[in-house]
Formats: sequence, C-alpha cells, structure tokens
Amino acid sequence: MLPKHYFARFAAGMAIPILILATFLIGWNFTRAQPIEETVRLGGPFRYYQETGHNLGGAFLSYHTNNGSTEIFGFPITELITDTHTGMTVQYFERARMEWHFDPTTGIGQVHLTDIGSELTRTRSEPAFEQVRQAAIISGTMSMPGGGSLRVLRPSQQVFDAFAPYYHERGDERLFGQPLSVPLVEQIENERYFVQYFERARMEYHPATNGQPAAIRLGLLGYDLARLNDVPTSAFAPVPPFTLLATASTPLYGGTLPESANIILAAHLIDGLVVPAGAELSFLAAIGTISADNGFVAGLGIINDMIVPIMGGGICQVSSALYDAALWSGMEITERHQHSYFLNFFAGQPGIEAAVYAADEGWQDLRWRNRSGYPLHIRAYPDYAADVVRVELWGHTSGNTVQVSPIITAASEPPIIRILDETLEPNTEEVVREAALGYDVTVVRQIIGADGTIRHNDQTFSSYPPVPGVIRYGPEATETPTETPTETPTETPTPDATGTPASVELADPADPADPADGQAQATPAPEATVLPEGPTETPLDAPAEPEPTLEAAPAEDPPPSEAAPAEPEPTPEAAPTEAVPVPTFEASIAPSVN
Repeated sequence: MLPKHYFARFAAGMAIPILILATFLIGWNFTRAQPIEETVRLGGPFRYYQETGHNLGGAFLSYHTNNGSTEIFGFPITELITDTHTGMTVQYFERARMEWHFDPTTGIGQVHLTDIGSELTRTRSEPAFEQVRQAAIISGTMSMPGGGSLRVLRPSQQVFDAFAPYYHERGDERLFGQPLSVPLVEQIENERYFVQYFERARMEYHPATNGQPAAIRLGLLGYDLARLNDVPTSAFAPVPPFTLLATASTPLYGGTLPESANIILAAHLIDGLVVPAGAELSFLAAIGTISADNGFVAGLGIINDMIVPIMGGGICQVSSALYDAALWSGMEITERHQHSYFLNFFAGQPGIEAAVYAADEGWQDLRWRNRSGYPLHIRAYPDYAADVVRVELWGHTSGNTVQVSPIITAASEPPIIRILDETLEPNTEEVVREAALGYDVTVVRQIIGADGTIRHNDQTFSSYPPVPGVIRYGPEATETPTETPTETPTETPTPDATGTPASVELADPADPADPADGQAQATPAPEATVLPEGPTETPLDAPAEPEPTLEAAPAEDPPPSEAAPAEPEPTPEAAPTEAVPVPTFEASIAPSVN
C-alpha cells in the first residue's frame, strides 16, 4: 500500500479538518533539538588494518587514502575517540592525528590534521628551534599572538636540502606545515639521525644500510602525542573489524512524492554519524531544523490523529527504519513514541516504528544509547534499484544474540463507510480511504549472551485503533421501460382448489423428493424463516401450513396424496411484503498488512 494512494484518499475524507488547520499550519517550521555533542558525522565505508587491529572509515578513510595513505600517516593505532582536552573526535595514527571539525550552523564537517609537531616541541628551546624563531621575527613574516608559539609563513628557504624534494613532492605546506627547526641530530630508538621538525611532521634522514638505499621517512609522532595526552592504553588494544550489525529499509515510492524528497534528505542527514560508546543519539538533533531553508518540503503526516500537510512529512519513515535497526543491534532505547495509526509503509510489522515530531509546543524524539562498548557507525542511503532507503548500523559484534518478537494481542476490523454519490456513474464505486486494521501489540526483545544467559529483556506496548475505510458509490442503474414488470394484473396467480397459486408448477405428487409435495412443506419454526432478497413483491411460495380448502373435505379418510395432519396448528401470518433496508455500514475484508 503506497502512501500516494492512501494519503490522497485519506485527505479526501479529511477535507474539512484540513481547511480548519490550514491557517495554523502555514509557515510552520520545526525547531532544532539540543545536539548530542558526542555524535559526529563522518560517513562510510570502512577498512580494517590487520597490522594494528583497528578500523578506519568515513571521512577519515577518504582523507587517509587521498593524501598519501600509510606512507604519510601510517596505520591507525586507535579507534575514533574523544579527546579529553578539546572534546573533539579524533583518531591516532602512527605518524599523525586526525581531528573532526564540525560546524553545527552549516552542517559541514572536515578532517584536519593536528599540529602534532607543534604540540610535541612547544617547550623545546634548543638553538635549532630558536634559530627558526629568530629568523621569523627578523623577516617580519610572523606575528606573535598573546605569547603563543611562533609560526613561519615562508618555509621554502628553511627546509633542509636533503628534505626539500620530499617536502614539496609529498604534500608541501598543506600536509606538513611550516618548519619549526633547522636540521638537528636526534637519537631515535638507539640510533642518531638528522631530523627536521615541521608543524605536522618530523622528517628523518635514514642513510643507506645493509644494502638499502638512503631514504626520507616520517617520524612516529602519533605514539608520542598519545602518551603526552594520556590516552589510556586500552585505546591501543586491537578490536574486531567493523561488521554490519543491523539493517532496515523504508519505501521510496519512485521518488515522485514530496514525502520521498524528505525521506532522502533525512537519510542524508544521518548518514555517516558515529555514536561513540556510551553516547546517546537524538534523531531530531541529527537532522537539524526541519524547514524549507534546510531543504525540507511540505508533505503529509499524522498530527492529532489526522492526516494533514506538515513541513518534512515523511521523515517518520526514516526514524522508524533507524528504530528498527537499533532494536536488532541491541541499542538501549531511551525515547520512542508510536504513531496514532499503524500504516504498513512505516514498518513491516506493528510496533516496530517510531514517530518523531518537533514543534514549538513540544517534542517527540527518537533517542537511543550505544551500549556496544565500541563506536557505532550509521549509514543511510537511497537504493534506487530496490526503490527503498536503507539504514545500516556498523560496529563490533559482541557475540550476543538479539531476538525481537512482535506479539499481536488483539486485532480489530475497521468499519467500512459507504456514501451515496449521485455524481458517480451508476453501479460504480470509488475508494476514498483504504481501511487499515487496528492492533494491540507488544514487542518483546531479548539480548542473549554467548553463554546463553539473558542480558536484557524489555517490552514495548503499542495500541493502534483501526482506520475506517470510506467508499463512495453511484446510484443503481434505471430499468429500461421495455422490460415487463414482474407484478402485473395478468400474472396474478389464481388459487386452485388446493390453495396453491396457479403460476407455480407442482411436481408429481408421487415423487417424494419434490419440494412442492405437501409432505416436504412441513411448517418451519418462525425464527428459521429466511427473508427474501431482491425486490419487495409478495413471495410466491405457498404458506407453510395449508389454508382451509375451498370445498368441504370428504367425511371419510382423505386420499393418500393429501396426508393432512390430524390436528392442524394455527395458520402462521404471511411473510412481510417490504425488504429489510440495507445498512450504510458494510462489512469488508481489510487489506493485509505486510
């Protein structure tokens, strides 16, 4: 059942309520929820590095791949973590640290490299560092902000001759920054090397040894900065590769409806979010302000049990798919609201959907907490081949098994309302609003550990009233004048001597199986009488109990064919001559729910 049909029909039945609410809804923009700072937007896909046992994904993976890969940055040595000093989401590598800089006002985020060389040499005062600082002051190319460290803005003549080719070919100032020292000799792992420090790197000259040619290498400063910042040793421990924990989808309807545009936009806004271990995700905070300025359009949604036009209509399909995936991945659901009705394009099963609503007078959000112990990555994207939007949760499997069981405890049939519409063609009908079943449903979820014990057992109850169906029908077709009326004076049956109408053919009385035989027409109980259907003319059936005969019965025993009862019961009243009126509500089979 596509919402294109459903909403169009539902809206036709809700014309008056929509007109009443139209003035109130004009210009209605939803406001933004409080952001969850721990949640960051990075994107997918993901790559696992066996060398260090860590994952790399999203924008960090793209930046890593497009700017020299492991030669420049080395392998990842942590997962995404939150820096305790700055609150930023960062990831450490052997030779660098990447930071995620996100602007909530624009919704744009970028990967930046930490000035790792500056951080590690901030307190060093050897002549090699002082010489560069003095040169910067003399040249006038540098300002000194409030006692902060000095920065050289013209590095080309400051790069050591042996390092210059590598510096300019591999990344220049964009990746390495500007020199912080002139070359100096430094002991590294029991060996002495010529080195030069830059804002974001340390270059080392390794002479030819054991048949290997001389080479320029970048120092392993990532480990040094992690120790300086007191990164816990547990952050360096190898972790499993990312795996797909759960996936869900929601219909896209060919992308032709306004709701489809909102579905695609909402999916884009949550795509790439990373929820660190222990952090809580807010769906409304993730998608931001629901307004035309942010790309949303007016669509239809459920407000106060009615289908009405609202800004961003359709986003509940994305929140429902995200809720479905969160259930199956074992996340802790901290806030969830049901819809007023269960409509099967929200979810495949009752109870596995989540309504979101944001307005000045209140909120209905979807929130869940990552209790997996590892960062969780969200992917959400349109699959145009399948005509759906897919929502995926990627993370580390804990070995737990998740079982989700919707249990329908009651189902109620919807009424069907039939409305006569004289403007329709005779004997035709039009479905104004399709019916939908009502449900009481309890969703039971169990998270079972690898040892077979139940780690979590929770239940969520939802109650959905049925959606009445509405059908308009045209008048009955008028009978043509050439047809002979069924009731004419010439066809009025003339009773014969037995009281049987002459127009009714009587079977041979000798045939005991014929229903017209007097034996076969025993008097039924009054409550078993079946009222006729169709026209309202008087039934032609003979009364159940024979009327008194027109001639006196012989004094002797009657012929065998008569077989009259010894003591006749009172004659029943004749059947009514008017048909029972057809009710305006008709029973109907409601559409099945997928």
